[in-house]
Amino acid sequence: MKFAGKIGILLYAASVMGGCSYPSDIEHFDESNITPMQLTQMQEGEEIAVITTTHGKITLRFFPSEAPDSMDIFIDMSEKGSYNGQALFVTQDDDDEFAAVQPKNTDETSYEAEVSYNLCPVSGAVAMYVDAYGKADGSFFIHSSNSITAEDTKELHEDGFPKIVAQVFGGMGGYPDRWLKDAVFAQVIEGQDIIDKIADGDIADEKVIIENISIEKYEA
Repeated sequence: MKFAGKIGILLYAASVMGGCSYPSDIEHFDESNITPMQLTQMQEGEEIAVITTTHGKITLRFFPSEAPDSMDIFIDMSEKGSYNGQALFVTQDDDDEFAAVQPKNTDETSYEAEVSYNLCPVSGAVAMYVDAYGKADGSFFIHSSNSITAEDTKELHEDGFPKIVAQVFGGMGGYPDRWLKDAVFAQVIEGQDIIDKIADGDIADEKVIIENISIEKYEA
């Protein structure tokens, strides 16, 4: 079973990681050790990112316990204005659609990508682009919405996914084929409609420009 479809907003003008297939080592995970961080409650004062675009704001929460380097790189590049002024546009990679943009000031940034089994490529998940050598440079993409049915959730578990991970996809939707492949480090908490409109081509006639990314504190 494949969950092909729109993956979302790719902030890098390059092809994404290879084709989708089930991770080969999912049976080695002890389910009792998995904590789905995207289901955890946000805490007052934790850092968030507010991406202001010409079509509205997209707000992200971070997961520093799982992907501290990705978070730091994203914050550093945001404060440098590396994404400012760039346009999100739709492109195609096999059966998956993306909106892409080339960030600035990435030539001196390269680090080992962080992939956590506690973070899933659900709808609205934000992940670093990873090259063929397992390196990331601050380029990232956002998954568009993709629903997962109860039957799909059951089939995921039957095919070897830990029950708790299958339930996360069942509740939040997303792209199970990319679990343990995407270097997820953040999650959209507001503005997912903008991501979906870009991926669906609903605002294709107008450029969606990133005006600014600010790092703020979450207020409950």
